[in-house]
Amino acid sequence: MKTALILGASGLIGGHVLDLLLADGRYAEVRILGRKKLEKNHQKLTQFSGDLFEMEKLSAAFVGIDDLFIAIGTTQAKTADKKLYAAIDLGIPVAGAKQAEQAGVKNVCVVSSMGADPKSRIFYSSLKGQMEAAITQMAIPNINFVRPSLLLGHRNESRTGEGIGAFLMTTFGFLVPKNYKAIPAQTVAAALVNLANQAHQKHVWMNGEIFDLAKNAH
Repeated sequence: MKTALILGASGLIGGHVLDLLLADGRYAEVRILGRKKLEKNHQKLTQFSGDLFEMEKLSAAFVGIDDLFIAIGTTQAKTADKKLYAAIDLGIPVAGAKQAEQAGVKNVCVVSSMGADPKSRIFYSSLKGQMEAAITQMAIPNINFVRPSLLLGHRNESRTGEGIGAFLMTTFGFLVPKNYKAIPAQTVAAALVNLANQAHQKHVWMNGEIFDLAKNAH
């Protein structure tokens, strides 16, 4: 049986990954690492907390894990400062993957974004592309990036623009190509867990493929 670690378990996708792993018989222990502990108890759950900007001080969380799930990120509404935004969306995932590399972790699954490209003129897309490029260079056997489109699911904060977009994309979803369809966060989470239990070496999965991966999940 395996041990997994989640970065971003308090988020929309990370929360679903956590629930899936706790219910999955392939995992004996599920660890989460965040700024603060969650109000959640389970016999398989181990919680680590600390300053994620000082990831090297949290190396104990990575020792002995088989799979790392990185589902951490912020929004412009939460983080207007671009320097801080980059530190969260780029710095934390790369630092977490580096700790995984040093700990000998075999599988890393990362939530990226549709349009990720280090050369993009769009700030958000550029960060995601830089993050993918940095992690890809690491000596980790299996690295999987998923690039979901607009996410569906309940959030703690209100996002009016995304809410309107989600309504339009679900109402007229039959007109939208599969790679651009709005996708439930739980579907993305199921795909991530599926990927962690396959050998793909280093691969990027587009939105349409994420739907298929979730259907074929264990």
